[in-house]
Amino acid sequence: MRATMPYQRRFALVIIVAVLILAPWISAAQAQEVVTLPRQAGRIVAMVALPDRDGGTNLYVLTPRQLFRTQDGGESWEAATDWPAAPAAHSAFVAMAAAHSDEAPQLWLATAGGAIVVLDPAEVTWAPYPGEAAAVYAPPTRWAPALRQALATDRPGEAFGFPVAVVGDVNGDGFADLLVGAIGNPDDEIYSRLLLYLGSAAGITGAPAWESVHGDWPLEFPIDAILILAAAGLGDFNGDGFNDVGVTLLNVDDGRSAVLIFSGTAEGLARTPGAIIDDEIILGVRLAAAGDLNGDGFGDVAMLGFDEANQRLPIRVYMGGPEGLQSEPAWTNDEIEGYDFVAVGISAVGDLDSDGFDDLLIGLPALGDDDTRGQARLYLGSEDGLQPQPAWVEEGSASGSYLGMDVAGVGDVNGDGRPDILIGEPGLDDRTGRALLYTTSGEVTGLAGQPLSLTGSDATFGLLITAAGDVNGDGYADVLIASYDEDSERGLAWHLYLGGTGGLGAQPVYSFRQAFSNLEILGLQRVTAGDLNGDGYVDLAFSQFDLQNFPNVDAVEEAHVLYGAPGAAEVQAPPVGVVAMGPALPSADFSAAELLLSEQETLDAEDGEVLLLSPDGLSLLVAGDDGMLCVTAIDAQSKPACQDTRDKLRSLSYDFFAWSPDGRYLALHEEALRFFHDSDIWIWDLQENELRNLTDDNYSGNIITENREQLAQVDVAPAWAPDSQTLVFARSLRDEEGWLGTQLYTISVESVEPVLLADIADETPFVISSPLYWPADGSSLYYSVAYPRNTGSDGLWRLDLTTGDRTHLLPYEEERRWPVFAGVGSQTPVALVYYPAWAAQIAPPVGPSTYALLNLDSGTISDLVPEQQEDALTNHPHGATLSPDGSKVLYAYRDADGTFRAVIRDVTGETQKTLLEAGEIIGANRLRMPGAVWSTNDRIFLGARPGGALFTVETP
Repeated sequence: MRATMPYQRRFALVIIVAVLILAPWISAAQAQEVVTLPRQAGRIVAMVALPDRDGGTNLYVLTPRQLFRTQDGGESWEAATDWPAAPAAHSAFVAMAAAHSDEAPQLWLATAGGAIVVLDPAEVTWAPYPGEAAAVYAPPTRWAPALRQALATDRPGEAFGFPVAVVGDVNGDGFADLLVGAIGNPDDEIYSRLLLYLGSAAGITGAPAWESVHGDWPLEFPIDAILILAAAGLGDFNGDGFNDVGVTLLNVDDGRSAVLIFSGTAEGLARTPGAIIDDEIILGVRLAAAGDLNGDGFGDVAMLGFDEANQRLPIRVYMGGPEGLQSEPAWTNDEIEGYDFVAVGISAVGDLDSDGFDDLLIGLPALGDDDTRGQARLYLGSEDGLQPQPAWVEEGSASGSYLGMDVAGVGDVNGDGRPDILIGEPGLDDRTGRALLYTTSGEVTGLAGQPLSLTGSDATFGLLITAAGDVNGDGYADVLIASYDEDSERGLAWHLYLGGTGGLGAQPVYSFRQAFSNLEILGLQRVTAGDLNGDGYVDLAFSQFDLQNFPNVDAVEEAHVLYGAPGAAEVQAPPVGVVAMGPALPSADFSAAELLLSEQETLDAEDGEVLLLSPDGLSLLVAGDDGMLCVTAIDAQSKPACQDTRDKLRSLSYDFFAWSPDGRYLALHEEALRFFHDSDIWIWDLQENELRNLTDDNYSGNIITENREQLAQVDVAPAWAPDSQTLVFARSLRDEEGWLGTQLYTISVESVEPVLLADIADETPFVISSPLYWPADGSSLYYSVAYPRNTGSDGLWRLDLTTGDRTHLLPYEEERRWPVFAGVGSQTPVALVYYPAWAAQIAPPVGPSTYALLNLDSGTISDLVPEQQEDALTNHPHGATLSPDGSKVLYAYRDADGTFRAVIRDVTGETQKTLLEAGEIIGANRLRMPGAVWSTNDRIFLGARPGGALFTVETP
């Protein structure tokens, strides 16, 4: 499916996909010595090799904090510190690109969050690196604390660190933040307060940036009866880009509870809770960010409670949305029996069954045989939220084993690309205890295999579990497991286990102890993990108090932070990646973009061919007028995958190719209007290289001729759901009397029967002839009605997939006629609108084709090129594309002097930059619509047709 192309010898833009390598050993391929980076730089996140014009090669290594460049032939390293590295410092993925120009080379950095950093060439010293390749080694390393920091209170008698939780990045500065609770008794009255310490490059410094006290909480709880029962980061449940926080308060007088919800903002947390969820039972003894359980693009929250009167452990799930958490639970379970809430585990586990919805794991140690075996239950997410019954139940091995005392979704510990789960069983074998690691295979049944069993040296091993992330940067998730020997009076012992190809290691690589004296507050003893200082190594935060006769406070206690740092390497491992250094570039003139495809044997790009980039920017579809389709990889060496459609499709529509978001499938349909025959939706499975009819109705006849034997079903305009498993398409019906209207249907890639989504016959009796858009948040579908006469329903529409409501966003305009969607942003309320100069080849032109930006919230619309002349066809946009997040737009046009320009700008129009200027490179050819494609990895392709010319540009 991947191919190399002859044009590669001419390329000027070198794209190096980031190598996710998280260790600092770098060596020339033929050399024996190993060059080591200063470890204070942190882990390596990417590197790039760039040939120079003198026959040498330059090697650059990017860490979260600095860029290192080779000096003196690779014998030493020097940090380039005077460049804006902040956007790159905290991304899950960083891509590096290097480009030559006539004056100087450039480095471009792209982050997972969409930020682009351009390194000023004047600030870089380009030094050669010897050899043909650079091998990168990632030997396993031990995690060790670089610093143990104690945060203390200035109030005598206050129980500080009650509790402590790393709550994620609440203010959007790229650093995780720390929430600390406190219960005090300075005037013989218990009172409560919450403190927020902001993370920074130096870790936790100075005084807390935020404080919220009991007087800020609109509650009827007596001040002297408030106990902070739990605190947790809840993820981003309102979609504003900031992490949100939940805190559970307990009224110790009457057993009532209240969960305070604090929303993150650019300034931190609001002082007053934005919402309060209260209940007559103790709700919120466990709080968990549950992931996206219903696939609506917003995080959801799970709460576990305790109903003492009925001996029940109720579970509540609250769904997130643009306005925050819903006021009422969307899912409840009040049937689980239980007599205590001391240690009940609840955890998000990701999408274990690969259906596009996150799942939830619950541990119930007081269930099972004689109420002491314990159980772990897995509830699957769905479009409607959590399913009512568990899909998987695991029971403890023996009486008294208390399986499920704690559970955790721990990420991918064995590197197979699937999430794994860890379940504690601390009572097994007379309280020796163990922890069970279950790996998954993408199906719930994959959890039924033999788990990996870990045991520790202390008693009650598996009492508590924390997902630690990838602490040593080897690409495998790691975990923390707690044990407790109640006779030793040594407190809780926490043990760090590293992930690897075989799962978790048999022995911990680091252990530490935590003061502990009261099982009743076990949940408050939990260690939480995050990167508080942005150095790429996990940091641990926990309470360090020893309360006697709780809740009477008799000591000043502390919150502790262990800052992670690398320990000593254990073994030298094989290289995990090799970056080819390559030959020197030829001596020639290069610009920021280069003509890549023209008159090449591999693609034979002739008149009539369509070039379309895959969503990830890695593969290219080449579709010829002869019905031949080929997909080839841009940057790799393999043969193209091709399909000859002439013996399958009666005629191919070249305007409705649709890549699935994951790049596996291509959807297409037959041309209905041009040849007036029936049309079906087809998909091409690129993994299997199989082309099949998805909506075959066993009719392929004329859709206009009267006295047909069968109703014509014209299926057109396929678009993909965000999960890449479902298509939406428009079906228009016609009998001998005429058009009966249009419906929108969905169909699975594996299904044979479509499902009716919406009947829009009252809007358009005719065939929809413009693309449908299903943005990544999955909440709405956007479509255009462009019937060649004003019916009052022409224009742009939005279908709310949750409620089924339809909104007429932009109507027909007499001056410009029928607008159609050309792109919808996934993270901003912006759509790109195309006004064609013609309508279905029926109405006469009304001036040049134009583009505009539509604000989907306010309804305001603005022309993309306001100064264009209606009578100058050489001065109108020929192609435009919206960035996947909707924040930027790229458009191409030709000036009156014949100069072709490609311009990128933000949707507000405040900033813009010309990416490309060309004279006669594409001659008189116009861009094929869409002329520009913007992939999810910020790669932009500009295609010209006829002639098959293709430009590639990286966003600056």
